[in-house]
Amino acid sequence: MGDVCSHVGKTDEIKDFVITEESSIAKGIRRIVAVTGQEAHEASRGASEFSKRLDWIDTLSGKEKDAALKPFLSVSLHRCLAA
Repeated sequence: MGDVCSHVGKTDEIKDFVITEESSIAKGIRRIVAVTGQEAHEASRGASEFSKRLDWIDTLSGKEKDAALKPFLSVSLHRCLAA
């Protein structure tokens, strides 16, 4: 069991809980970042919309698929370069 940093008075205030990031900070030690409440709800909604868009892109082919994927690839590349 690790440390939990929480900014709520009682756990029943948390409501929704969504993990937004997971990483290794040392050998055998993981860091998990999460959001709660309304921010968690918005993160879930955004992930659902993202998934639906990728499902739609998967039905495409050729240049049409390449063009639809381009915005996703540039966002992913930007995130990798920012890390």
